[in-house]
Amino acid sequence: MAAQIRGISGLVIEGAARDSVALGNRNFPVFSRGLAIGACAKTKFGAVNEPLDFGGLSAQPGDIVVGDRDGMVIIDWDLVGRVYEAGLQRRGREQLLTEQLQKGKTSLELLGSLKVGKEHTAEGTASA
Repeated sequence: MAAQIRGISGLVIEGAARDSVALGNRNFPVFSRGLAIGACAKTKFGAVNEPLDFGGLSAQPGDIVVGDRDGMVIIDWDLVGRVYEAGLQRRGREQLLTEQLQKGKTSLELLGSLKVGKEHTAEGTASA
């Protein structure tokens, strides 16, 4: 809450966070290694506008950090335009897939990831 009051729009923590429900209700994104039960020990001061190393990912001041409940990505500022265009293309493909699924197609038919037919058993091996 203290960070949000100071105008910070979200936190990335190399450690644990607590009160995940309360954080979710505040519309304040927090990305952490995990959740802590009870009190958290704050052993280091945070930093602003300094390089960040988070689980092998590196971010520099000015990079874009985007996340949701599934995880987060760090986008190099110099690549924002390319990432945006790729995202638009992916969204378009996913919209087409959704339309086809609603019309009764299966994901296997649309993605072509497996050949399904008489020659294959449930284990995916050719039958005699």
